[in-house]
Amino acid sequence: MRPSVVILILANLVPLFGVAFLDWSVFQVVMLYWTENIVIGLINLLKMARLDEAAMTRNLPISNQAAQALNLAQYAGGLKLLFMPFFVVHYGLFCWVHGRFVVSLLGDGAGYAQALSPTILLATAVLFISHLSSYRINYLANAERQSESLLTLMHRPYNRIVVMHLTILCGAFVMLAFDTPTAVLMLLIGLKVGLDVALHLRERHGVETPFRHILPTPQTF
Repeated sequence: MRPSVVILILANLVPLFGVAFLDWSVFQVVMLYWTENIVIGLINLLKMARLDEAAMTRNLPISNQAAQALNLAQYAGGLKLLFMPFFVVHYGLFCWVHGRFVVSLLGDGAGYAQALSPTILLATAVLFISHLSSYRINYLANAERQSESLLTLMHRPYNRIVVMHLTILCGAFVMLAFDTPTAVLMLLIGLKVGLDVALHLRERHGVETPFRHILPTPQTF
């Protein structure tokens, strides 16, 4: 098993500890996963910054011949300065809307302050270490930065948001149907770990998920 997968699974067991010993609610567990989306966005910015210059123009809405004619490779730094702020604004808006959705659906009158307790923030730090380890092991050491592209990196984090929405909806429906918070929490955590591992392995094999077109890509000319 890949070391990054082992680290990912271990980090995702933290919510189980919170449920078993700290009496975390469904809202707190889901808010932890919301803060993880922020972590994913930060790691994605690191990936954009360290993307190999030779891969900068891959998958851009322009033909290889046109890219060579315009000599876009020499403007790699400029492309990063264009894409990175756009990602911050666009992804930040998505995360904000997602957070409002979580609070309104599961918060029961609570707000961010009640959910983002020191233990939740500590658990977020553990998840950050997990994602940072994957970044160092896969993206840097295994040279994934030479095979990625700016557009791929722009699309990928949105997969996590879709996964989180599905997890929230499943958990909410089960909670309403069976009124069993502990079972709901175990379901949420197990479903999330399984989806995380599946997405992680798909990324390592260079296969994008079906949600990659949330940001539409113009046709190549």
